[in-house]
Amino acid sequence: MDKYKYIFLRILVIILFAISCKDKKCQDKSNPDCDNYDPCYGKQKTSANFIIEENIGGVWVQGDTVAGDLPIRFTALQDADSFIWTLGIETINTKSFIRTDFPRGKNIEVKLIVINKNSLIDCFKNDNGQDTMIRQLFTWYYMQSYTKNDPNNPPGTKYFPIWGGYYGHNESNPNKFFLFKLVDTFMTIPICPGTVSSPRDVSNFIIEGIPFDGISTLSPCLLSNATYNVISPKGIFINETTSSVGSDKSGRRTLFPGIKGYAILSKDWKNITFDYEWKDTIDNKTLYKDRFIGKKLW
Repeated sequence: MDKYKYIFLRILVIILFAISCKDKKCQDKSNPDCDNYDPCYGKQKTSANFIIEENIGGVWVQGDTVAGDLPIRFTALQDADSFIWTLGIETINTKSFIRTDFPRGKNIEVKLIVINKNSLIDCFKNDNGQDTMIRQLFTWYYMQSYTKNDPNNPPGTKYFPIWGGYYGHNESNPNKFFLFKLVDTFMTIPICPGTVSSPRDVSNFIIEGIPFDGISTLSPCLLSNATYNVISPKGIFINETTSSVGSDKSGRRTLFPGIKGYAILSKDWKNITFDYEWKDTIDNKTLYKDRFIGKKLW
């Protein structure tokens, strides 16, 4: 009797183990052999949604407002059998493409039609395999040659939103708040105590408030001649690579480092991130690297 009982228990264990393995194996909604199989799992309704990005010094930044003279990339967010873009009088049939040199101060219509040969009507109601999206691309006006409210600004120009003051902190020290400024130097202004700058061209500006070593900050006069390589309404690429040795405000001999970084406004233009590094280009080394996160004040 015990012998048959032992055999029965072994058979029962084997059956339970097989059922358990089957359950573990078949918890896959994409597998037709599983009980929880869902033929619509992982499928997407046909969509012509796309994004617009601007290349600011090698970084692609998403947004519908652009400078106009920088590379602009248009990209569909889904794969499809056919793409039909309409941009002005041009028709494009690839998933993604890049264009430059748009007219300034204009709203430009961008249209995308996507077509899939096999629709997913069984999964998504009214999905016939085709979708259309239209968006407006706005190209910013030419950047003003003087300060924001200067009457000498030529007609058709407008101040870039990236200029202004920001209050925030470095990512490495979220409890230490400070004011960071990106200020143009299109007019004659005092740069350092006791000196007056000459009018500067449109590639010069002042960075003020960004910590040099994570604690202290440099005087605005130390970066009065900083230059930017690429600028758009919502972003700036700074590559001031030249370091120099001179005297600070107290007369002490010190190294004036170069700075490199990207400052990018958020989509709503209310916040900024500035990834930057101070560089000693004389000895070819990075002195300090951080990210500033702040809220736009003006």
